[in-house]
Amino acid sequence: MGSYRGTRSRSYLFFSAALLICLLYLTYSARSALFHIPDSLPATPRVAIHDTRNRTLGFQKVFAIGFENRVDKRDAITIGSSLSEFDVDWSGGVRFADIPKKAIAETWDFNELPNSTHAAWRAHLNLLRHIVNERIQTALIMEDDTDWDWFLKDQLDAFAESAGALQETGLRPRSPYGDSWHALWLGHCRLGPNSAPQDVHFLSNDITVPPVGFRHSIWRQGRIPPELFSNDTRAVFRAHGGMCTYAYAITYEGAQKIITSLSLMADAAPFDVAMSAMCRQAHLAPFNCYGIHPPIFASHRFAGSKSRDSDLMSYEVAAKHPEFTWDIVYSVLQNAPRLLSGATTVASQWPNDTRYAEIDKDETLQLRRDIRNIKWQDIPMTKIKGVNSFD
Repeated sequence: MGSYRGTRSRSYLFFSAALLICLLYLTYSARSALFHIPDSLPATPRVAIHDTRNRTLGFQKVFAIGFENRVDKRDAITIGSSLSEFDVDWSGGVRFADIPKKAIAETWDFNELPNSTHAAWRAHLNLLRHIVNERIQTALIMEDDTDWDWFLKDQLDAFAESAGALQETGLRPRSPYGDSWHALWLGHCRLGPNSAPQDVHFLSNDITVPPVGFRHSIWRQGRIPPELFSNDTRAVFRAHGGMCTYAYAITYEGAQKIITSLSLMADAAPFDVAMSAMCRQAHLAPFNCYGIHPPIFASHRFAGSKSRDSDLMSYEVAAKHPEFTWDIVYSVLQNAPRLLSGATTVASQWPNDTRYAEIDKDETLQLRRDIRNIKWQDIPMTKIKGVNSFD
């Protein structure tokens, strides 16, 4: 009897201890779920590549910069993003007259740079400051006249996989675009890598690549990979410098560094020139930039007077032009009327020079990826108008 009672007592104590541990674990789990204390910065959830297809294209936020009174441009972004199924927040444009003189760095040379350039510079910095204030981890930023392809989410899928592969990224990255980037240059008028040997991803069989004779954006390199003479191939690479910011993505740390360089250190240059310098590691290195060429975002122009095109430039002779978008084959804005009329296809803006004049809107891009380590000295120097030269 004594042995049985001792065993039963020990069993009872063991059971009570196990029950207490379970209760403590459940209580801790409940408190953690209800009263989670975040890290010093709010962590972006672990994501998959295909989160590029979500309502913010794989970023925490998507922003457009533009004046509130340009309701026509806001209408266009609203319709385009609704058709492509993503959400856009707005950040206001800036007029030079509204910038206090004391807030302008003394290094800014107004003999070389017009007032409107400084106003655009400030509009980008205001949004970057908002990103830092709100502790936004990643954001896509576009200008208010930006357009993109109907197959944008397929393009972003492919870009994300290649950009991530070019970085030092863990098995479960926090962003579908990788873990070690500061900026992604997605909409530009010139972009390229430096001259160091490096891996480049070539995405071929891409029906959304603008034909060579119709490209607006150029390759920023004197050595042109033969793949870029193809009408169906894009390159993804570590970007060394670029021009024009039709669309770019930025991280929280990237926004911190740009504000510090451009405002606190007073790097007085147009915004795209200053960001290009950051990508060349001129300030606050490392500043890791990745990009794609030809671009997947570009500038759209409504049909009509050229005077409508820009809010920062004026034209003495405002000639008229038809509607167009640089570098975008199946433009969402140009296809909006047909899509909202029930069409099941999207049309190319260069029907005689692209593989398909029209294509089913439910089609999926079937891209092929070729990874090549390029030694640029093996490619001869050349200059070709419309490929790596504006003239």
